Amino acid sequence: MHSVAFPYQQRQFQWIPLIPVTFTGPSGPLQVEAYLDSGAMMSIFDGAIPELLGLPLTHARRQRFIVGDGRFIHGHVMTLPMQLGPCRFRAPVAFSSELKVGFNLLGRRGLFEQFEEIAFQEKRRQVVFRYSS
Repeated sequence: MHSVAFPYQQRQFQWIPLIPVTFTGPSGPLQVEAYLDSGAMMSIFDGAIPELLGLPLTHARRQRFIVGDGRFIHGHVMTLPMQLGPCRFRAPVAFSSELKVGFNLLGRRGLFEQFEEIAFQEKRRQVVFRYSS
């Protein structure tokens, strides 16, 4: 079994699990950060990212999402190649300019099943992803 660990990052006097994620599109790879949220079913990223990747939204599925404060937001869902540490996989991702929480959200669908275990280690201020090669 292998593992990759990501240290928490400090934002506004809090330590949070911001994970670097790399997407690949026709314009090449793009690395962004996302808050790892085990309570979120879907990953939701900034609505400007598809354009940066060279991905048209014409084939994306439009969907409404409910967010933590009870609001509904609209997004476009696509299944994209992603990389987290050394692990590469495809996962559904929503893109929305309505999220407005200050960071991208990395949710469960398409991500959590790629790993044997995901451990939030609060004392060490890190998240560890364990996977089989």
